[in-house]
Parts: sequence; structure tokens; C-alpha cells
Amino acid sequence: MSTAVGMTNRRVHSFFVIFVLFLTLPLFFISHSFAQVVINEFSPFSDPEWVEFYNASESAEYIKGYYLQDNKGQKKLLSELNISNIQYPFIDGVTPWLNNTGDTVSLFDPNGTQIDSFLFDINYGNGLTFGRNPDKDGSFHLLESSSKGSKNSAIKSSPDPTPNISPTSMPSVSPSVMPSPVPTSSPSSKPTPKASPKRSSPSPQPSEEVLGTMELASPITQLTTQPAPPASESSAPVAAGIVVIIIGGTISGASGYWAYRLRVKNRGLVTNDKKA
Repeated sequence: MSTAVGMTNRRVHSFFVIFVLFLTLPLFFISHSFAQVVINEFSPFSDPEWVEFYNASESAEYIKGYYLQDNKGQKKLLSELNISNIQYPFIDGVTPWLNNTGDTVSLFDPNGTQIDSFLFDINYGNGLTFGRNPDKDGSFHLLESSSKGSKNSAIKSSPDPTPNISPTSMPSVSPSVMPSPVPTSSPSSKPTPKASPKRSSPSPQPSEEVLGTMELASPITQLTTQPAPPASESSAPVAAGIVVIIIGGTISGASGYWAYRLRVKNRGLVTNDKKA
């Protein structure tokens, strides 16, 4: 009898362990689906530097507990975050701490969990910024103009001004440069054509136009980003559905447990009656 009771207790214990895991596992995924803030735009080449965020929450106060960090581990707290625009809060007046020739901007929550990160390795000069296009979940690009505290501008078409094409920079060929040979009247000798300039294609040289074209691809090939998954706009219905599942599971599990205990109790009573 004691062996049967021991096995029953072990089964009940195992049932409760599985039941608790069933309840807590969805909560883990819910907490990660509500990542409400990401880096949206930043200016690493200005003095002072600034970083703008995209906030999907109805409040931005919680971001003041977050912090930024570069690839050397230098931290910048966000306690002075400007939240005049809740959707586009920004930290301004940051003493230059990013390496202009290349660095990493990372966002961490108060627990030290990395939320978002972006790596750049080219200096494009003061006044230019990196930002997402479109906002919130787009890739990072060099932007046409800075838009601190508001929606990002368009992607810059070229990192540097494209040089004007000079009409004399490329040699032209006249259609009259190949004169026809003039035949002679002497039958004893073959007509000798006059020497004429050969039409030849100019060899490619590193002109300003070629350099300007080659530089256009640099922002795409050299910019890398590790965005954190943005908050889903439909997260509220999903969360509500999961809560309903959890409540239903709780009720079902509790009912099954007490029904099981009742059957064990009744079985013990029947056994005792037989012995009596």
C-alpha cells in the first residue's frame, strides 16, 4: 500500500512540474514580444553627438533606465532622455564618445540585455546621420538630412557630391578622321593610302566619374545592423489569446488534479472495505 501511495505522490509531483512549465513558458515569449524601443537614428560625426529612438509604447519614461554602449564598453546613461515626442525620444548633448572612423552603437535595458545594435565603419563628415528607412523596422542607411526627434528623411542617393561631367573630359572622335585612300594613275605600282589616325577607344582611366560611381555602393556594403525584433502591432490580441489559454489550462489542470485525488481516495476506501 505504501509503495502505491509513493508512486501516486511522484506522479502528482511530475504533473505539477509539467503544469508550471506550461504556464511560465508562454510568459517568457510574451516578455520578448514587447520589445518597444529600438535605435532609429544617430549622429556620430557631430559635436555634440545624439541618438534618437523609435518608441512603440504609450510612455517613454521606462527608456530612461536604459543605456548606450560603444565597442570599447563605454556607457552613456539615458536618464536625461528628451521625451517631448514620445514616439521619437532622443538623447542630446552627448560628449563625443563614438569613433568617427568606425564604431558600434548598442542599446541595453536595465538588466544588461542587448536590445539593438548598429555597426558603422566609414566617416562621411559632420552633419550626416545614420537612420532606419522606414522607421522602426527598416535597415540602416545614410540619410539625406538629420531629423532628430521626428520621422526620418529619405536615403541619401550618394555619400559624396557627384562631380559634374565636363564636356572635354572624354575624348571625342570626329567622323571625318578616316579619309578615303587616293588612288594614283600609275599602273606599275599599287596605290598607297595616306596615313590616317586610327580610331581607338580611350583606355579606362580613374576619372572623377568612375570614382564617384564606385563610392555609391559603399553605404550598402559596409553598413551592418543587428536590430532587435520590433514590437508587433498585433501583440495585444496575441497576448490576450495566450492569457485565455493559460486560464483555461489552469482550470483544466486543477479539475484533473482534484478528480485524480478523488479517484485515489475512493480506491483506498474500496480496498479498506474489502479488507474489513
